[in-house]
Amino acid sequence: MTYTWTNDRITRSKTISNNIITRYTDFDYDSQGNVSGTATYFRQQDGTMALSIVVAFLYYLDGNLYKSLHYTPLESGELVLNATRTYEHYLPNNNPFGMVDILPTVRPQKKLPTRYTVQEGGKELTYTFKL
Repeated sequence: MTYTWTNDRITRSKTISNNIITRYTDFDYDSQGNVSGTATYFRQQDGTMALSIVVAFLYYLDGNLYKSLHYTPLESGELVLNATRTYEHYLPNNNPFGMVDILPTVRPQKKLPTRYTVQEGGKELTYTFKL
């Protein structure tokens, strides 16, 4: 994986195989410096790069991740929401490892969430963590 940096932030990651880019992801940031979105493209058989998934990230005011919204594009270019992941009820404890890995330089969960909800495929699963 190689990274492109702009103004001290990673703005693109690339996966290269045999000197050919097989995948790349563009990263956007909000005014607080949090990664606010990603757009991932994959190489197609004809050599073009096609948008595969878009993820929007929402945060609490303290910088901990609140929700990620996962979209896939239709042929028309319209984005369709496929999945939502929500992280709630953060504890004041520091989080030694996060549940979400966006970039190696980014920690979207500085504290420990106690509740995690996944909505996908018409189903909803909620996980509760206890210490």
